[in-house]
Amino acid sequence: MSCHEACTKAIAAHANWKARFRQFMAGEVELDASVVERNDACEFGKWLATSSAELPKEHAKAIVDAHTEFHRVAAEVVRAKGAGRTQEAEASLEPSGRFGKATTALTRSVIAARDAAR
Repeated sequence: MSCHEACTKAIAAHANWKARFRQFMAGEVELDASVVERNDACEFGKWLATSSAELPKEHAKAIVDAHTEFHRVAAEVVRAKGAGRTQEAEASLEPSGRFGKATTALTRSVIAARDAAR
């Protein structure tokens, strides 16, 4: 998979997490924080582990860091809800919340790399 294709897919896949969390908060799906936290379990994480050299060098560290932070914060949402801190988890999902900000940071860094890779 090319860098451009991997980045485009990553943007869509990680944006879908907000909808997945809405289902999780409604009790429609179960999530395991230890799985969510793994930055090497999603398709983009697997691509990063094997093909990150294809990223423009000036963007590689920012993407890896933002991707790791995204998964760390996503796991925090799962743990907060599991501990009965539903309001904290919901607040994190807002654009100004921790997960919202982590999503924005990841998306921006991936878009920058994708555009630079053209």
